Amino acid sequence: MRFITTKILSITPLKGDVSTIELLKPEGFSFKAGQYIQLSTPEAPDEKRFYSLASTPHEKNLKLHVKDVHMADSFSTFLCNPNHIGRSLLLAPRAMGEMTLEIPPFSKTPTPLIFLCAGTGFAPVWSLLKTLEKNEITNTPISVYWGLDTPDMMYIDALFELDKIFTNLTLTFCFQTGEIKPYKTYHGFVGDALKDDFSDLNGYKIFIAGPPAMAEHTISSISTKNLDQTEIYCDYSFLMKDLNYLNKPIS
Repeated sequence: MRFITTKILSITPLKGDVSTIELLKPEGFSFKAGQYIQLSTPEAPDEKRFYSLASTPHEKNLKLHVKDVHMADSFSTFLCNPNHIGRSLLLAPRAMGEMTLEIPPFSKTPTPLIFLCAGTGFAPVWSLLKTLEKNEITNTPISVYWGLDTPDMMYIDALFELDKIFTNLTLTFCFQTGEIKPYKTYHGFVGDALKDDFSDLNGYKIFIAGPPAMAEHTISSISTKNLDQTEIYCDYSFLMKDLNYLNKPIS
């Protein structure tokens, strides 16, 4: 694969050991909201890592939400190190992933949306929400379920500002303990929260982003529902093969 070069422009620490990593967007590089990129270093080009984009296609640069796991051999810890601002990275020439919305024609048909994520799996959800806002699609019903251990791990306070812009947005935080008032809290997993809240998921577009175990549990939870007219978007295709639904082909 032919790589292109990017570099780390800035590192902005957030809460919960998460940072926003801003990368130079190479000329001609394009992507859709909800997609992810492949990164490596010039020193080890075969050691590839994948990160969802938190930025939107109209922004000048690329942004990631990366959690520092504080391990010396971790690529995420490398990215979060402020000493590496200005370092060059290798970027695959094309963004990847099918967890996207086509905007337009989505604006012509305000299908209700459900976003389910855990941890920094919120990054592509943020990109999708901000893209909807940019395109003034703010009246469609949207439900966001975000799984985190505790409230102090919720690292994007600007999400509350979107709650004032979108006219039909429901936020549910799935914590192990604690709550954020006045928002709905579910003590457990996002898949279980969704299963409890919705008796029928037909007619929805459902987006699932997070660690494989979270995605697997969520898919297992919603597989008990009637999904004949449901579109499900998750980039773990190996988890989708046993799920019977009509609209979204498995790549």
